[in-house]
Amino acid sequence: MQNPFISNNSRINSATLLARLRIEMQRPVSLGQESSKLAGPQAVPEKPARRGTPSFLGFILKVLRWGKSLLHLQDTRFKVYKLEEVMLDGNSQILRQEGVLREQQQELSALSSKQRDEIAALRFEQRDGLAVLKHRLDLMGREIAFQQSRLNRTIGLVQSSATGIDNQAQVLPMSDRLDSLFLSFEDAFRGSREDILGRVSYHLEKFSLAGAGRPDKPILDLGCGRGEWLQALRDNGYAARGIDLNTCNIELCRQLGLDVAHTDAISALRACPDNSLSGVTAFHLVEHLPFETVVELIDEALRVLCEGGILLLETPNPESLMVSGRNFFFDPTHRQPIPPPVLSFVLERRGFVSVTIDRLHPYGREHHLDASQGQAESLLNELLFGPQDYAVIGRKP
Repeated sequence: MQNPFISNNSRINSATLLARLRIEMQRPVSLGQESSKLAGPQAVPEKPARRGTPSFLGFILKVLRWGKSLLHLQDTRFKVYKLEEVMLDGNSQILRQEGVLREQQQELSALSSKQRDEIAALRFEQRDGLAVLKHRLDLMGREIAFQQSRLNRTIGLVQSSATGIDNQAQVLPMSDRLDSLFLSFEDAFRGSREDILGRVSYHLEKFSLAGAGRPDKPILDLGCGRGEWLQALRDNGYAARGIDLNTCNIELCRQLGLDVAHTDAISALRACPDNSLSGVTAFHLVEHLPFETVVELIDEALRVLCEGGILLLETPNPESLMVSGRNFFFDPTHRQPIPPPVLSFVLERRGFVSVTIDRLHPYGREHHLDASQGQAESLLNELLFGPQDYAVIGRKP
């Protein structure tokens, strides 16, 4: 029960206390009964108190009880206040500990990030060093192939001299003397062996789905170059062989254990029986040939392929202005670019079915213009930096 003399802020309400005092002064209370109780049974009863005399004793007792309640309430409030102070201090300590913990986590995160960056940098250095080492080994391999070719020719000249054949007839033709130059040229302008190996491996699935590359019906690669496509076929279980006119390329492929021969594309196809191959491929070859030779190559490929066999011709894509206006002419042995619809049309007219065009190797995003400004930049990106190469694929019915 709430004490009527104590206000909400735990202070004595003087107005209420004076009003109650007036009421108590008007209440008729007998002091004699209280006196007789205190005196005992032998005491003489006093006269009844006159009506209207205030019972100060009862009132004082009530005031004392209310004062005691007030003191108890104040003590309780003081204890609660102390408990709140302890709780606030505890919360402050918890907040400080949480701040320290956050700082430690941030330091640990920064340290982990630094370690990750150091590890990434170390891996990049290792990868870069490995690429340099592979490039040097590739150069050494090509030089060995070139020197081996020269040695073979020297041995031939010595043998010819011993048999009395005129040495002037054994003078090396210009095309042979340029083989090493063209091999280096391919490294500089087409890409490293690892890059080309990754690109040509994209086509493996086509031959896998067609069931090509069986030992009884192998794949013939025309103009095999450094042998990246032959290596990808061999490493994935396909039977394949290649031909090329560059003697340095032939020596390099033989050192890699690849089955290659030194001859031209048309002669190699003519030497194959009908329906004897499951695939004929030519990577960056047709742009070096006259158009009538390209048509003859397609006709011979149709003859030597078995039913369902694949012809794949990959060549630079003149739809890209960067290719047709600049990159195509880096190679002085290129004759003319062939647009994708033209080569596809020739395959279809000469008897191939299911002819498709696969546009490949677009320029990286770092070459692109900012296309967020409008459609003009987007169109220029497509014309300038679109696919650099394309492949036309046809099946023999």
